[in-house]
Amino acid sequence: RYQSWLVGRFLAFSVAAKRLNPPGKKRRKVFIEPIAYEDWSVFEGDTVEILSGKDKGKQGKVAQVFRHRNGVILDGYIGKSADYQGTYIASEAPLLLRNISLIDPTDRKLPEVEWRFTEEGEKVSLGTGCISRFCYSAIAF
Repeated sequence: RYQSWLVGRFLAFSVAAKRLNPPGKKRRKVFIEPIAYEDWSVFEGDTVEILSGKDKGKQGKVAQVFRHRNGVILDGYIGKSADYQGTYIASEAPLLLRNISLIDPTDRKLPEVEWRFTEEGEKVSLGTGCISRFCYSAIAF
């Protein structure tokens, strides 16, 4: 699906979104295959680990989920390091869903996320035995 305007963290017709999308600005095509609602395994409040890039292995809590762009924003995660020699504005950018993985809150390891249904019809995670999609964010650390 092709969008001729930049999708960000702002509402579609806010002043900030209009600044990102001035009239006549050319954008390169971004093709993202949408993920079905049932197949999403990451939700707000979940703890995830970054799987690729220079920040591989860092963990953080999901602050926002962008289903239309297959991305999430981690709370307090900013890509630049403290020893960066230059001027930059610290802003959080979305990470793609394929670059992160859920963390099991009991042992802080990367589980294999697989969902099954019980006889009562409840959705259960096989890795932890938690019921429903809120099991990762419901356990306090």
